[in-house]
Amino acid sequence: MTPIDFDQIALAPNEKRWAMIDRADHYLKWLYENNPAPNYEYLFDDTELIDVMQVGPIVLALNNDADLVWLNEKAQSDDKMSLMIISSSLTTEQVLAKLRANTIVMFAENRKGIFRYFDKRVASYFFQHENLNNLFHGFSAIYWFGNTYGQLETQGHRWWGCFNDSDSHNPEFVHSTSHLDGALPARPIVRLNQGQMQRLNRMQQDKQALLRASKIAQPEFVQAPKQLIPSVFSQ
Repeated sequence: MTPIDFDQIALAPNEKRWAMIDRADHYLKWLYENNPAPNYEYLFDDTELIDVMQVGPIVLALNNDADLVWLNEKAQSDDKMSLMIISSSLTTEQVLAKLRANTIVMFAENRKGIFRYFDKRVASYFFQHENLNNLFHGFSAIYWFGNTYGQLETQGHRWWGCFNDSDSHNPEFVHSTSHLDGALPARPIVRLNQGQMQRLNRMQQDKQALLRASKIAQPEFVQAPKQLIPSVFSQ
């Protein structure tokens, strides 16, 4: 994870870019005001979360640098927005498949749940010491506008990047042989390793410390409430 300036979000030859915006129900109206014909897909479509896809993220194909400009302006002015930019030479279908494959994961003690890597706070912890090739093979870079709980007060939000080091891999990263329930096509379930879990646990510790200090209620970032998607927590 590397701090970057906005103008450093550059494309390599033969690459394309996508934006992932969480809470589609909050941002679609604004999106159409800035782009009369946006080309987007719901991240949770074609997954077991399809019933709640309209409150999850959208994956928006970006046409040019001008699209990045108004997205950046919105992220700068809207503290609640979670925006992630993806750079890759893959097709849109391949990018969606990679993203969806990491939406439901196995946490510690064989707990299956939603991995909200697209949330700016989760990304700021999870990708601190992560090679992008571990979970998102084929992506050259992802960028997001956010920060950790610990750094937010002193640094505020800023742009970060996580890059693909194709020469290394994580030997602890494995796929479970478990399969999702229901009629949808089964996907191997990603199992997070110890180092990845430690970073997410640190996020929860920092969050609780902030709550104790500020007594301001914050949303849950890693797993959705049980009453929202009961099937995710059925195992």
